[in-house]
Amino acid sequence: MNKINLTLCSIIFMLSGCGETDSVLEMNLESKEAKITVELSKVVKSKNDDSSLVYGSFKLIPLLPVRNYVDLSCFQLKIENEVSSKIYIDSVASFNSERMLLNQDGKLEYKVYWNIDKRVETEELKNFSLIQIRENCLH
Repeated sequence: MNKINLTLCSIIFMLSGCGETDSVLEMNLESKEAKITVELSKVVKSKNDDSSLVYGSFKLIPLLPVRNYVDLSCFQLKIENEVSSKIYIDSVASFNSERMLLNQDGKLEYKVYWNIDKRVETEELKNFSLIQIRENCLH
């Protein structure tokens, strides 16, 4: 009976992600051009240097008409005095984040990540802010 309980507990533990929990932080930014929602979900620290990759999802709803594309490189993360690199699309395919097309619903939604030259712990996700580094991001 104890073996069955131990096996059942082990299976439940494995199915629950081996004890990992996703920390999700939602941030909103509204400019004259768009309403943006970012959910940060995890941090992966580099083994070679003091940088980190911050993963999440990015959703943009235009407030102005978009003729051709959206330049996602306008949006970066900031923690303390450190500003992230440009945004990258989390995909096996390569995307030019400076020329992203809206979906059929007129929105833009992607899994994304940023590189930041700082070792960041998951608990520090709450200290990030989303910044727009320039105007005219909708083209």
